[in-house]
Amino acid sequence: MIGVPSPHGDQDVMAVIACPDGGSLSPEALTAFLAQRCAHFMVPRFFRFMPGLPKTSTNKVLKEQLRREGVTADTWDREAKGLRLRGQVLTGSTPVR
Repeated sequence: MIGVPSPHGDQDVMAVIACPDGGSLSPEALTAFLAQRCAHFMVPRFFRFMPGLPKTSTNKVLKEQLRREGVTADTWDREAKGLRLRGQVLTGSTPVR
């Protein structure tokens, strides 16, 4: 999880997820899963899926590099897909309770 600049001033949450060996996740399903378990402001607006995360020689994730790259062309944007969270209800899709 990293913060990326928001057009509304502060920052939005972006999850960068490593899917090695060709694995995949549905960002819509992941959003619905998190909306049931987290406060609406904790659910990432952006999801970026990568085969692996950039790491240092001591195997720590290079979050600063990910922050510099920010929202890229392959980043999935929840709000651009019309999914907005209000409280614990996912709008623009099937409500999550």
